[in-house]
Amino acid sequence: MRSNKHMKTERVIVLITLFSITLTVNGIAADSELERATLKGISGVYVLIDEIGPDAQEEGLTRSLLQTDVETQLRKADIRILKREKSLKPPGIPYLYVYVSAMNGKVIGLYAINIHVGLKQLIYLMRDPSIIIPVETWSVEWVGMVDFKQMKESVQEQLRDLVGKFINAYLAVNPKEGRRDNLQN
Repeated sequence: MRSNKHMKTERVIVLITLFSITLTVNGIAADSELERATLKGISGVYVLIDEIGPDAQEEGLTRSLLQTDVETQLRKADIRILKREKSLKPPGIPYLYVYVSAMNGKVIGLYAINIHVGLKQLIYLMRDPSIIIPVETWSVEWVGMVDFKQMKESVQEQLRDLVGKFINAYLAVNPKEGRRDNLQN
């Protein structure tokens, strides 16, 4: 059986580690002029939400909730959402990939969160055009700690911010006046 002193020491170490990660990683982005240029001419995106861990699901954070949140935000910005069956037609087969990791830290009352939003599309090697692979050409990421009781709302808020950055990057190279009305598939 561990002593209270040992358990307190473990909590402090976990907290310091999580805080260090937050300070060093919070706000990673591949949103330069070059990355934004890879978004030019994309007429719409399929939204793919990766699996959500069981801890986060227990707190009400689900793939379908995040899918709805992201798609609603994109629609409001007049960015076309492609259904799965239509997502294979556009050149490059672009899709917006969302990954959320929530590490349960009930012991210290916090969740360690990693949220990643990236645009992936097919590219080919110049030296061998027969080799075509999916590559992330634009991305933003957020890593931090959130209060255990506010995990779901905090993730949704941070994800809205990251998707907003995608929208800004997309609209910077695909101005509305240069696009046709693409709200409907």
